[in-house]
Amino acid sequence: MTERDWQKDWETCERATSGKWEMVSANCPEGPYMIRMPYPKGGTWYGVRMIAWKEDAEFIAEAREALPYWLNQMLDVVMSLCHEGVMTMSRAREILGVTLHEADKLYAEWLKTYGTAGGKQILKQDTVTGRTVRVDMSYSDIIDK
Repeated sequence: MTERDWQKDWETCERATSGKWEMVSANCPEGPYMIRMPYPKGGTWYGVRMIAWKEDAEFIAEAREALPYWLNQMLDVVMSLCHEGVMTMSRAREILGVTLHEADKLYAEWLKTYGTAGGKQILKQDTVTGRTVRVDMSYSDIIDK
């Protein structure tokens, strides 16, 4: 399997025609199945044609919504783990394939929706030493309080 890059996959989703894609049967020389998608100026059009197998057409249509959904789920898990201090922001950047600045922006957006850390720092109990530490989520530094 090809190694995936979260950021590139996300950008691909953003560039694709937005809206619901539907698999439709078509009795025409171009192939038995097509993908109907919203036209940017209104209405619909058949953006993908000549699909020989129904299963492939269903996959293409479903992937339009499934891939962004699962990428968002992955982002939520990664940001949640960072927020809880289980994962460093450095590791999150590796997984997501983003720069420090982009990771900080993603985390800030995530905090607006889900977080209650009040900025970028949270207090965390160190399970090994029992000390309370302040975790700076921007740079993944653990600083004794």
